[in-house]
Order: sequence, then C-alpha cells, then structure tokens
Amino acid sequence: MATAKGALGRFARNLAVEWAPDDIRANTMNPGYTMNPGYTERPPASGDVNPGAGDLEEEARNLTPLGRRGRLEEFADPVVFLASDAAAFVTGRSPMVDGGYCIE
Repeated sequence: MATAKGALGRFARNLAVEWAPDDIRANTMNPGYTMNPGYTERPPASGDVNPGAGDLEEEARNLTPLGRRGRLEEFADPVVFLASDAAAFVTGRSPMVDGGYCIE
C-alpha cells in the first residue's frame, strides 16, 4: 500500500510540472485507515474470514493518534478543497488525511 501511495504522489508531482504551463493542477490524497459500508467496529468472534482481524483493528487504532478509522465523508472536504478555487495555487501535493497516522 505504501508503494502505491508513494507512486501516486510522485505521479501528481510529475503531472503538476508538465501541466502547470496550461494552468492545470494535479493533486492526490493519501487516506488513512477508512471505514467503508461493510465496516464494523469489532469483527465477529467466529466465522471471520480474516483470522486475527481484531488484533489488526486494535493495532490500527493504536497507531492512529485520533484512535479510530476515518469516515468516508471526512475525505470529501479535502478533495473538494483541492478541486476548488481556494486551492488555485496548490499543485503536486498529496495531503495525508489519516488521523495523524503518518506523524513522525
């Protein structure tokens, strides 16, 4: 996953340089652990198709300073910002929208 996110960030930077003369901006977004329509707070106790998923969920929460997964609607506003005139001077960026997961 990290390789794909890194590649998309590099792609955005390359496009930003190529397309800037035509006043076209190129940005991506790096989402963190995300809830999706099938997401449940706790995996089922039995019959889980992903053994140990409970441990993975706890690890994701512990590694994310906000202590939870992001909701889909929380990713919309950063994308709208990047696509809007408010970000007219922003290009080649890949903001982390990850609840602080990538804080160093």
